[in-house]
Amino acid sequence: MAEGMTTTPFLSLCIPTFNRVAYLRELIPLLLHELDTVNSSHNCRVRLEILDNASTDGSDSFLRQFVRPDFIVHRNEMNIGGDNNIRKCASIAEGEYVWVFGDDDLILPGGIQRVLSGLERYKPLLVVLVERQNGGEWCYPDYKRCIESEIEKDKFFPLSHTLISANVFSASAFSVSESLARSATNYGHMYGLLAGLRGKGDVVVLDGVLQTRSVRASFARIPFALCIKQAVYLRDIATWFDMPRLRQMALRLVVALPVELLSHAMHFMFPGWMRRRLVRKAGRHG
Repeated sequence: MAEGMTTTPFLSLCIPTFNRVAYLRELIPLLLHELDTVNSSHNCRVRLEILDNASTDGSDSFLRQFVRPDFIVHRNEMNIGGDNNIRKCASIAEGEYVWVFGDDDLILPGGIQRVLSGLERYKPLLVVLVERQNGGEWCYPDYKRCIESEIEKDKFFPLSHTLISANVFSASAFSVSESLARSATNYGHMYGLLAGLRGKGDVVVLDGVLQTRSVRASFARIPFALCIKQAVYLRDIATWFDMPRLRQMALRLVVALPVELLSHAMHFMFPGWMRRRLVRKAGRHG
């Protein structure tokens, strides 16, 4: 740490990663440039921390070339799993606020300063980042009011903001034990976060911060399995926050499940026939 620089950041920006050096080569210089605009030689407002999950693709050697007081690399001796690495971000972060950032996402110029301004202005429990690019800013007295309002603008908001990069939260709001208990759900990070939001506390929504890559990292997920997990997550949040509308969304996902199952089975059993059918259908509507 540079002489005279504060050792405890206001915001810990943590990136869990595994074998994504190609993404890191683009992302890290962008973030370090952002840090140059918000940190000074005596004040580390934001610390960037990388949690390398025992990568084997040269990520470690790439990351080690950056030597600066506001940038730390943690390398796990063995791969502890993606969910555990995300939880570790929340556990080791020293900042008053924590931003777990996906290594396959990008940030718009001035994005970190925009987040800092929102945190310092409202002192919220949570900042949710959306990709509307209108420069908008909305503050709600609690999470329930946030969902009820934002769902009118984006009906998928309760699910779209489960993207890890989309949430900047107060370190005091995250429950590691709740996250661990829900680790098999794909939404362990959200359960850990929302457990701390059941009381009152401001929630801020910002746009103009995140940028989605044209090609994001792919995940091999079976559609109907994901539908089940989404439905369970929505049901639980509906119960926690007394929001019947989310329970209805969960029910619609379950009702759609047989269609997903049939489609998956047809593509698996008759791939050629299904491909020709889709081509003919596209031709009729072209």
